Amino acid sequence: MSVHIEAKEGEIADKILLPGDPLRAKYIA
Repeated sequence: MSVHIEAKEGEIADKILLPGDPLRAKYIA
């Protein structure tokens, strides 16, 4: 499943992180 419909092959990393929670993203960063 692509998160960004307009993205072309090679424009998105092989592995992405979708924490779903801004505080969790800040913690992970």
